[in-house]
Amino acid sequence: MANEALDTIRKIVTDLTTLEVVTLVTDIQVNKQQQPDGSQKTTFEPQDKAVVKGCVTTINMIDGDIRNYIGAGLADEEYDRITKFHTAQVEKGQEVIRSTISALKDAAQLIKEMTTST
Repeated sequence: MANEALDTIRKIVTDLTTLEVVTLVTDIQVNKQQQPDGSQKTTFEPQDKAVVKGCVTTINMIDGDIRNYIGAGLADEEYDRITKFHTAQVEKGQEVIRSTISALKDAAQLIKEMTTST
């Protein structure tokens, strides 16, 4: 059981290696789907597949590679507002990943201690 828990933590940490933040200025379609556990999952899709207003940032948390893509369709004032908002979202995303990895590390250490003490 402890090995299964550690394997799950390893998979989660592996999934957290890339942070992708997408900020789009476009009309969206909101989709809501009922999940088997009774919760509701909401997804958003741009209605126009050729969105030019927005920013995308990908950060590889292992090697530190950061890639920013900024659409050409933003006007000056709009550009400033969107990029400031996007930057704040990237910073929040990085903090969420850091705290999640820290919590998973603590959980893995606790599981490891439990398995070596029995």
